[in-house]
Amino acid sequence: MIEFYEDENVFYIKVFGKIEAGDFEDNIKVPADHIIAESGRIRGILIDTQDFEGWEDFPALMEHIGFIKELDDNVGKVAIVGDQTWQKLIPPIASLFLQPVVKLFNPEQKEEAEEWVKSW
Repeated sequence: MIEFYEDENVFYIKVFGKIEAGDFEDNIKVPADHIIAESGRIRGILIDTQDFEGWEDFPALMEHIGFIKELDDNVGKVAIVGDQTWQKLIPPIASLFLQPVVKLFNPEQKEEAEEWVKSW
């Protein structure tokens, strides 16, 4: 499940449990398309993954990848808040494929993550 809100052209996303097919389409795609049409770009995205448990199934993973690819040229920065060991791999891998700068923050650095993502 995904909770989402937007403030000052920054997307705040909190992921709970497993992502299901339709989560991005239902929760984020319409506001993202609107912001991009209006402003040309999303300033940043802060993703809280502390309660993320993966993807429900392969279609959910593919939707997630498609969403990332679709937004690639339209996002300034991405801050990921989480403390799972595998998440340390995200920034270096993302830098190979994505335009936005991606940075991982520990949960106790959430305010720092928000300031960083807004500083675009």
